[in-house]
Amino acid sequence: MTGHLLGAAGRLEAGLAVLALRDRVAPPTTNVREVDDACRFRLVRDKALRTTLEHAMTNSFCFGGTNASLIFRAPTDAASTGTPTGESAPQAALPRLCRCPESVQGKR
Repeated sequence: MTGHLLGAAGRLEAGLAVLALRDRVAPPTTNVREVDDACRFRLVRDKALRTTLEHAMTNSFCFGGTNASLIFRAPTDAASTGTPTGESAPQAALPRLCRCPESVQGKR
């Protein structure tokens, strides 16, 4: 758990998301004391969970309305069944940021 890093918070969160993909670990959510019975997703709390992760998403909501979301995809082993590989995730995941040329050029 960290305090608020202001301008560096998004960078740290993105780095931790890439590491989670590399290590195939879902980090826990801190300070969860009670879970609603209607909660229909698997909430990771108390300690990290080893699992196969295919995607990680980070959301940054900054001062002044500057908001951003990043979605990272685990690298796949093209020579096999398309399963995520673990060792090269940080290098391979970063270039796989969601890029939409149409939105960059203002075309839809």
